[in-house]
Amino acid sequence: MLKKINNITNDMVIRFILVGIALFITDYLLFDDKRGSQNQVNNQQFYSYLNDRFELHEQSQVEAYLARMSQEQQDELIEQFIDDTLLYQFALDHQLERTDGQLKKAISDKGRELLEIMTYARMAPISDSDVAKYYHDNIERYSKDAQVDMYVRHYDNVEHAKQDLSKLNHGEHVPLTRVESFTRPFIEYGVGIKDVSRFYSATMADRVFDYQGENSKWFGPFASKDHYHLYSVTAFTPSQVTPLVDVEESIRRYLTSNAQEKALIKELSQKRAASNLTNNVVFNHD
Repeated sequence: MLKKINNITNDMVIRFILVGIALFITDYLLFDDKRGSQNQVNNQQFYSYLNDRFELHEQSQVEAYLARMSQEQQDELIEQFIDDTLLYQFALDHQLERTDGQLKKAISDKGRELLEIMTYARMAPISDSDVAKYYHDNIERYSKDAQVDMYVRHYDNVEHAKQDLSKLNHGEHVPLTRVESFTRPFIEYGVGIKDVSRFYSATMADRVFDYQGENSKWFGPFASKDHYHLYSVTAFTPSQVTPLVDVEESIRRYLTSNAQEKALIKELSQKRAASNLTNNVVFNHD
């Protein structure tokens, strides 16, 4: 019993010490000795913090965002806000805004964001005709060649290939040849006319894609560099062009981004030319 009382007492002492340390740290950070007054953070500062961090530009957006949180999540967010406020003030007190490279980079990035907003606001939007012109000028990007799945058999001897062609088209079972055990796979999936021409021959490619709905029928033999081949199409997908309506928005985003980048480069070049900045950077190549 005494041991249990001692454990409880020890726990209470430890908690008391920890609370005391926490209160001391909070008092130290939030109390300004120079002015002798308590610094306070208010709703306006908190809303401004949420605006910067989460781009919640209206008070109604902030309130809706907070309403979705539990009380614990709200408390954690306020604690994070206080921590960030203290760290920001700590940085200002130590004049890091003038000396710290990362802060200079952050300010430069904000300057770029402001310049982007001002530059983009002056730009004319991408028109429907701009989108259509890009689509037609680059139609190959939105086109897909015909493809086939097909069985291919390989032979060293053309006469042997002809004999097997007759057997296959009569429904006979024909074992794999010696060549087929060491060459390309017996079935090709999703190949285009260029693939067939490269792997086998242009003549075979032309015949394969002159497709007349002849599934399961065997054709050949066709000569390639090293062998003779028979083929049978199992699936045929005709060439397709993606309609403009399906890619219109992606094209508009691309053209907008491209135009914005060019406009920003032009704006920076003009500001550089109008400034009195000179480049005196010299690299030591020794």
